[in-house]
Amino acid sequence: MVRREEIRAALGALLTQIDTTRVTANQPSIQNWEFGFTSLEALRSVAGTFNTAAVNSRSTPDYIKLTASEILQKTRNVIAFRDSLHKVKGNRSNYTWEDYKKWPDRPHAENTLYELQNLLSARDTQLRDYFRELSR
Repeated sequence: MVRREEIRAALGALLTQIDTTRVTANQPSIQNWEFGFTSLEALRSVAGTFNTAAVNSRSTPDYIKLTASEILQKTRNVIAFRDSLHKVKGNRSNYTWEDYKKWPDRPHAENTLYELQNLLSARDTQLRDYFRELSR
């Protein structure tokens, strides 16, 4: 069973990663996807750790478990668009604005990122309140 300290550490890492990546700071339509996917991979990693810890803890409230699962799934959903963008870029080392304009999945990727941003914004207070509770 997962201890309270492990939940607190995993949630703290998630909150730090959300703040560091600034995933909610940029509108999806102006997102730099090349760097965005790298940041989202880091977010997925800590979200996965938090999700595993939350699910394996009897003391974690169900609403926190649900939030952890939703964050992980929505992050994965955005990352799933990386391969289709990579195909547009071809063998070049960097993306161009033309690549982004030609990217057929761009509208879907932007909508999916928007859904993740909305979730993170909507659950921010909930997660930070739970972190403070764990810190007592």
